[in-house]
Amino acid sequence: MPSFFLPEGRSCEQTNGLYKLFFANNPKRGKRFFCLFSFAKTKGVNEQKMLMRKGVKRRVTKEPVKIVPVILLMLYGLVTVIVPDMKALDANGPKFMALSFLNILVYFYIFFIDKAKTKTNPGASLLKNILGITYSVYIVISLLSFVKSINVPESILHFSKIFTSFVSAVLVSILLKRETRGILYLSIFLSCLLIVDSIIVFEGISRYIEGRLNSISDIKSFYSNKNILTAAIFVKIPFALGLIFRAKTGFRILGFISFFCAQLSVWFMSTRAFYLGSFILVFLFVFFLVIRYLQTRQKMNFRLAIPTVLLFLLSILTVTSIQNNLYPKKEGRQNNLRQNLSSINTEESSAKARLDSWKRSVHLIRDNPLLGVGAGNWKLTSLKEENRTKNSFILMYKNHNDFIENTAETGIPGGILYLSLFIICFWFFGRAVFKNAPEDELTTWFLCAFGLLAYSFDAFFNFPQDRAEIALLFALYLGIAMGILEYLPKPAQKMGNYFHSSFLTKVHPSLLKYGTRLLVVAFLFGTSFVLFLNYRSLVTQRIVFAEINNGKLISPSEKIISGLPCLPNLSAVGEPIAVNKARYLITEKKYDEAIALLIKDQSSPWDSRREFFLYQAYLEQDLQDSALVYCEQAHMLKPNFFLTLQDLCRLLPRAGRYDEAEEAIDNYLLRNKKNSDAWLLGYHYLISVGKLDKAITLLDSASFYISDTKKFEKAEMGLGFAISNQFYDDAYESAIQAYNEGKFDVAVQLLSLILESEADCDECRIKRAFSYYSLREYAKSNKDLEFLISKGVIRPNMFNLLGVNYFFLNDREKACIHFRNAMNMGDKQGKINYEKYCSN
Repeated sequence: MPSFFLPEGRSCEQTNGLYKLFFANNPKRGKRFFCLFSFAKTKGVNEQKMLMRKGVKRRVTKEPVKIVPVILLMLYGLVTVIVPDMKALDANGPKFMALSFLNILVYFYIFFIDKAKTKTNPGASLLKNILGITYSVYIVISLLSFVKSINVPESILHFSKIFTSFVSAVLVSILLKRETRGILYLSIFLSCLLIVDSIIVFEGISRYIEGRLNSISDIKSFYSNKNILTAAIFVKIPFALGLIFRAKTGFRILGFISFFCAQLSVWFMSTRAFYLGSFILVFLFVFFLVIRYLQTRQKMNFRLAIPTVLLFLLSILTVTSIQNNLYPKKEGRQNNLRQNLSSINTEESSAKARLDSWKRSVHLIRDNPLLGVGAGNWKLTSLKEENRTKNSFILMYKNHNDFIENTAETGIPGGILYLSLFIICFWFFGRAVFKNAPEDELTTWFLCAFGLLAYSFDAFFNFPQDRAEIALLFALYLGIAMGILEYLPKPAQKMGNYFHSSFLTKVHPSLLKYGTRLLVVAFLFGTSFVLFLNYRSLVTQRIVFAEINNGKLISPSEKIISGLPCLPNLSAVGEPIAVNKARYLITEKKYDEAIALLIKDQSSPWDSRREFFLYQAYLEQDLQDSALVYCEQAHMLKPNFFLTLQDLCRLLPRAGRYDEAEEAIDNYLLRNKKNSDAWLLGYHYLISVGKLDKAITLLDSASFYISDTKKFEKAEMGLGFAISNQFYDDAYESAIQAYNEGKFDVAVQLLSLILESEADCDECRIKRAFSYYSLREYAKSNKDLEFLISKGVIRPNMFNLLGVNYFFLNDREKACIHFRNAMNMGDKQGKINYEKYCSN
């Protein structure tokens, strides 16, 4: 029976328990190669030669398939797909956890259950080839980068994910040694999964056309979101191309079908990075077939290239036709391939955000070239620069480029090692192509190289290392490559052999064997436990996230705090877990607990949400001095956040720091000229401190930057009235005259008349508050004063009057608070009242 991916005239023979390729047609090459794709192995070499000399047709016996390794390989292809989100905020949490559990199962099967287990130490086997060495050193560098981490728990979580992918690659390579035909079955299985994913995409598109689906983004299949679904389809396409290139007729047809379906799905899902990737992938595949034709003169290569190109073009025409004729017409939506492709530019919002993020990463690499900022710590250190430019807490918690992010987190050596994983596979594939290597070697490297090429498109524009479904495909391609490299002849594995002989042979074999296994088991169980804690936390984070979005926190704080373990200490979107807990404590008015929790937290020093909730908790307790300290810190960390500026402009004047509040507004407006609320805040503040000329200038400037002037019409009317007050119009002059003559009831009537039409006359309201006090209407006086303070109108004597009013209303506690505020702002009468009534 002919072998899978095995050329005519060549056979696989058993030598020392391994398949070796015997070159009958070209004995001068003298190479031996492990036949990864063999469906059969021949009888002994001497018997085969004897039969050939007698002219007897070659007899081939079929080797039974090893069921368990094949099933385990299928599980690797399926585990991250079938595991649901399990009520977690981020579905990648339970998927990575399930993958780590599968690694434990496979490890114990290989080294403790399988009777055909290798006699050599798995660690030594891994370090016999350059790819295994490179990947292992990259993992070690990631571990060493912990010394630069500002958040070690986050490094532990990130390392657990990349270590899980690493172990998956190693175990896949070992399973393929147990059953070499596993690559065939894996290719068939994943090609079938491509068709299943595509059918679900087609069903979603049908519902979208019928109006039963609001957006294409709602199509997710078995995956977390639309982007992961598209990436999973695109990165699996090389398995279909592998079947097209070297499989038998039936499997080749499956390859064509899965390729066409997958390409249709990629176009439908409107992910521009994979548009570009599709053109490049198909072009390189056709270019490769042309090279093979020039080398072998086999017309089959042209026969494969033509239908591939035709199917690719047919997929474009099909999708374009459906989008133009059947899609619902929605304003502002990109409805076809041409529009989507034309929208790719560096000024587009998402592209600009990525470019800005990459620039910040370059700064981190420049400042931390050796070990980076620590594994998993990019999302923290990049905030030092990013948070100063953002006016909201929608932050880049991933860099959208794994190559740059790995370099920033593990330093230039780590980045080079990560990139080398791709370069090594590309180099061996190119070497196999241009040296006209045997078909089995070439086909295996084709699958690895094209697979990593497809993965690299996702890695360059997204963060597949943190997405379990795509990280596993990376592990599968590297596992195949590591399996093949161990059996390449010299000099391909010369470096690996040197490393192995120079270092590992100096260690006692038993110590190396059992020491390595003990270490691997410890890491397997340790990382699985970390990923389990992460899953537990994600379940509670989902509750928190939903309630924040709904605008109401209804869960008890005890439930939230107990559901968020010590690791991780950052949420899936980068918010400190301590802030999640503090939200609920503040809602339940447990201010002291919230403050104690936040003060201890140092998980994200440049985030500013810690400082924001700290000063909110102090404000709720009316501890304005402490609130001001943390409000200033929050504003310094995030100077473009408007809510912090508002609170700062309330707290600074109370401390007598009027000029600093005005300076903060001016600086904010220099950076945020399109924020109409900021212009209004500046206007009200200038009016409150009596700077009418500057208020006029500010409104003029605002009208230049803000097109919608409705918000300013009322402000201009108030400003006009304030200006008229400078010239003592009749009503205001009469009110002031009555006030000065002690006719407070007349003054109240006149001032109330003015305020009915001009509610923004702050000076009128202040005079009325003092008039109400003189008439012993203390509650009405306080109502006017508190209204002014809520607007940002701050004067020391107002706080003293508030204290006097509360004193006469028999609320001594509030009276003392306001006396102290007036005293702290420099009001002499406030100091006298505080010392007289509150010192004891």
